[in-house]
Amino acid sequence: MMELLLLGSNRGKNWEAEAVEKIIKSINSCQTLKQLKTCKALINNFMFATIISGKDEDDQTIQLISSQLFFLLKTKETNLITGLLEEIGTMDLEPINLQTL
Repeated sequence: MMELLLLGSNRGKNWEAEAVEKIIKSINSCQTLKQLKTCKALINNFMFATIISGKDEDDQTIQLISSQLFFLLKTKETNLITGLLEEIGTMDLEPINLQTL
């Protein structure tokens, strides 16, 4: 069964486009850095599956898709980190007196 999935015999003609759409939705819905790490694995697995499927996609097309997905991932990561830093900046934190510890 696994061989059939890897070889793409049960996939539709446009499984790559559908997979890219799902990856984009997954990245856009991430709210934590851990979720983004999972999306990175999704991108890597998608690229492996695309290469294994043996379709007539040229290397430049695969590289372009990969680059765009990783760019989206990094943009989302930057937005999440910026949001965390802004949240920390608005906190009313009191300095810790290290001598009393």
